[in-house]
Amino acid sequence: MGDTTALGRELRRLRTARGLSLEGLAEASGVSARGIADLELGRTARPRLGTLATLSRGLDLDEGEHAAFLAAARPGNDAPAAGTAATPGTAATPGAADERGEEADGPGGPGPAGLCALPRAATEFVGRSEVLSWLHATATPTAAPSAAEALSAISGGPGSGKTTVAVHFARQIGPACPDGRFFLDLRGVDPDPLSARDAATVLLQALGLPPRDLARTPPAERPARLRALLAERRALVILDNAAGLDHVRPLVPEPGTAGHGRVLLTSRHAVRAVAADHRRALQPFTPAEARRFLDLVLGHDRTTAEADATRAVADACGHLPLALRVAANWAATRTEWRLRRLADRLADEHRRLDALAAGDLRVTAAFELSYQRLTTAAARQFRLLSHVAGADFPPALAAALGGLAEADAHDLLEELTDAGLLHHAGPGRYRFHDLLRLFARACRDRDEPPARSAAARARLHGWLLSTARSAGRQFEPPAPAVPAVPAEPIGPTGPTGPTAPPHPGPAAPSGQREAEDWLRAEGANWLDAYRHAAADGRHRLVVDLAESMHWFSDLWAAWPYWAEIHRTAAHAAAELGDAHWEAVHRNYTAWALIECEQRPAEGIAEARAARRLARRSGSTAQEAWSFLYEGWARIRADEHAPAARRSARARDLFLAADDTLGFLQAANMHTDALHHLGRHEEALTGHRAVLDVLADPVRRERVPPFLRRLVRATTRYDLARALAAGGRDEEALHLLHQLVGTHQELGRIRSECSIRATLADVLVRVGRPAEAHGHYRYVLEHSGQVPAEQAAEAARKLAALDGN
Repeated sequence: MGDTTALGRELRRLRTARGLSLEGLAEASGVSARGIADLELGRTARPRLGTLATLSRGLDLDEGEHAAFLAAARPGNDAPAAGTAATPGTAATPGAADERGEEADGPGGPGPAGLCALPRAATEFVGRSEVLSWLHATATPTAAPSAAEALSAISGGPGSGKTTVAVHFARQIGPACPDGRFFLDLRGVDPDPLSARDAATVLLQALGLPPRDLARTPPAERPARLRALLAERRALVILDNAAGLDHVRPLVPEPGTAGHGRVLLTSRHAVRAVAADHRRALQPFTPAEARRFLDLVLGHDRTTAEADATRAVADACGHLPLALRVAANWAATRTEWRLRRLADRLADEHRRLDALAAGDLRVTAAFELSYQRLTTAAARQFRLLSHVAGADFPPALAAALGGLAEADAHDLLEELTDAGLLHHAGPGRYRFHDLLRLFARACRDRDEPPARSAAARARLHGWLLSTARSAGRQFEPPAPAVPAVPAEPIGPTGPTGPTAPPHPGPAAPSGQREAEDWLRAEGANWLDAYRHAAADGRHRLVVDLAESMHWFSDLWAAWPYWAEIHRTAAHAAAELGDAHWEAVHRNYTAWALIECEQRPAEGIAEARAARRLARRSGSTAQEAWSFLYEGWARIRADEHAPAARRSARARDLFLAADDTLGFLQAANMHTDALHHLGRHEEALTGHRAVLDVLADPVRRERVPPFLRRLVRATTRYDLARALAAGGRDEEALHLLHQLVGTHQELGRIRSECSIRATLADVLVRVGRPAEAHGHYRYVLEHSGQVPAEQAAEAARKLAALDGN
């Protein structure tokens, strides 16, 4: 045995003297038979003290034998000077203590020094106060036997800081654990996780079970022996990095079993089988916690001097603790660099993951471990989901993307959620962490064949566009005044030809309520599909889809993309050489600029461009609409005399085109302009004429029911304002009280706020200020949906009332 070391020779002598085979000593100590053989043959460098102590207990050495055994391992006794034998549960386990041996046990604890020791606590610990309070309530060992759940669980995606929180808690409760605090990495994301039997062997040693007793306990019975011992000891055991609850259930006392000890499990997988009040899922830091973390690592002076760059770094890291640690380590070793340089490196999404590396610490390494554990189908779904543009998505979208039944897609999404690679984003919706989305994209580029990836995206976009068009048309009147654009089949075709057959996907929304919910929830997703259709030159489809949104857009005027949608459609119509449909979408663009974006001057330019196109195509109705939108913009700009002229011209053209709906809107606009010009009696006459049309049993049927209600409510509001302006306050109040809530029911909060503000003003004027309070408050409660000046005016008037 010329290659052996002094340690190897001594270990072999002690083992054979006790009649133990390699396997026998392995069972008694928990060190693998291969690890023992490597030590004996000199193939392993100097082991950690924890490994030596474990072997010493397995050999049942007395004090003198133990001292001689350790002396054989010292440098100079032909033992190599570096390296360790990696054995289950020893200090060589990633995350455990080093040879200096941080305490594994409380004072007088029974386990060998260094075995299952707590890792060092993080020096830059921030936040997590709610989780720590919960841990103190659920995971602290009890002085008296308790039948409470012995297991508490922390789950979370890779890099969320589960281990850090668990160790921080363990160090806080030292006095409550006189029988020790123990930490064991179960290697749950490794190809070969530590088994429950091996884990029980290591923990029994750490808890002080005599080696002879351990050797006489068959491996299959050791988990039960551990459960019994835990029930007797005031100890905390952290089972870190578990593959799931099934991985550790044999080690944990049954729920309701009385005992002292507690087990804290951390896992990337959701552990839903644990009682709800005994589990928590970690989320990324809040923005404030992320900033505090960077303060601690980089220094408050440095982060304060570059506050904007610090915020940008935290945001690029998605406030994920691991990513923040990597970024902070990178900056901490480059004190001569400005933080703006790091922020700029992280700003590029295509390079961000590569930039989040410091030495051998890489964010992608943590992600890759979870990704490699997925089933083939879940891994493919994970990659393909990187095509999703929106912040979140439902199973129906994942089904269309993967060409799956919705139930199958749901199962895969739950598998990804359990693995910490997705998160729930409300009932029936899922989302990526920003960095995991980038990682999924990188996996797609690396592992997914390009043709299959393109086909999946085509399926997704085909389903989104088809469903959006169907949902938008739920709001169209039964008989459109003009023929719809000839529908182009929404298949995944482009400049290079077909890429895959359209995927029918789940059924389209049924009814206006369901359609509205879908269009709002999937707005970012169908908008992305629309943009790709425009980029692919699918002009007929682009025009058709934008037209299908015409009636719905009025319900969601606060969405900031209507001008883009209709401008894109106008461009597509121009490419088709269709002046009529270009005029239509120029007019819609004017509406969006005026109503949604408060840019009346640009709205006027679009309306005039639409007028030229309407005259070229012979469309009297579109010419009328162009005058109406210009008049609208003039009113918004307080140019009421030009507005009266434009709206009168629009009214006359709508009459010529036999367009009742247009006529009603132009007439209302004309009377509004007259009202602002002080011509109140003319305005009253005009408002009543509109109400007469809406009451006419023949003409009213030309107006869709929703718009009939809207025009009637708007007209009555304008009439009330005209009455108030003419000093007829009681008549105005009667109408305004009837109107309260009507626009809210129609989904038009801004108009509802205008009604409430006008009502409050009139109430104050007639000496009823107490009744006005609630209406001003309503405006303030919806300040995010009204112009800032209107909210400020309501706040000022409410303060004046309170001051009186």
